[in-house]
Amino acid sequence: MVNTVSLCLCVLFYIEYYAAFNGSFSSFSQIFHEVSDAKERIELLRDDMVKGRRLMESRSQDLLTLYLQNIKYKEMIRILDNMYAVVFTV
Repeated sequence: MVNTVSLCLCVLFYIEYYAAFNGSFSSFSQIFHEVSDAKERIELLRDDMVKGRRLMESRSQDLLTLYLQNIKYKEMIRILDNMYAVVFTV
């Protein structure tokens, strides 16, 4: 009789912990899936940030080129204005 009670307790103990183990395994699977998804989203975000930085750098070079052209054209206009003033004041 004692062995039967012990066996029943062991079986109940096993069933209880087996259910808990299955629950924790399911939870672990869900957490693993969420972490994997987050990792993929972070990688995509990182790639987008790198692309954005490259685009900004290329536009920065374009702006620098335009700025230098503007300075050159202003200087050309200043020289032409001086030439015009010399020609028409004589």
